[in-house]
Amino acid sequence: MDNFEDIRPYTPEEIPSAIEMLIGDEYFKKALAYVVPDTSGFLKKMPTVKSIDEFQQEMLFPIIKWLMGMVSDGVNGSGFSFIDNSKGYTYISNHRDILTDALFLGFLLRANGLKSPEMALGDNLLVYPWMRTLVRLCK
Repeated sequence: MDNFEDIRPYTPEEIPSAIEMLIGDEYFKKALAYVVPDTSGFLKKMPTVKSIDEFQQEMLFPIIKWLMGMVSDGVNGSGFSFIDNSKGYTYISNHRDILTDALFLGFLLRANGLKSPEMALGDNLLVYPWMRTLVRLCK
C-alpha cells in the first residue's frame, strides 16, 4: 500500500494540516477567486471541516453545483437504485475531462445517498502542490 501513500485520500488526522496548507497558498487563493465570490468567507469556513465527506458536502459540492450551471443545461443520472453502498465499483471516464467528470459523478452519487468515488488522475494534472492537496481532500 505504500506505493499509493502520496495519492491516497487524507485521513481525518491529516485534514487540518492539509487545509492549513491550502489556506496559506497564494496560488490556491487566486484559483479559488475564479469560482468563489466570497473567497474570504470560504477560507474562514475551511478549518471547521473535520472529514472528507464534510469537505465535499460543505466546501466542494456548492462549487460543483455552480459549475454545473455554468457549463451545462443540467446534469442528471439514472440507475442509482442499482448501486449497493456496501460494494465497491469502478467508474471509468471517457477522458473528456477526467477531473470534472469524477467531480460531477461524485456530486450525483452523494445527491442520491451514495458514497462518492475516489479519483485517480495523472500527476501531469497536478502542476502545483495545492492541486495535489486539494485532490486528496476531494477523495
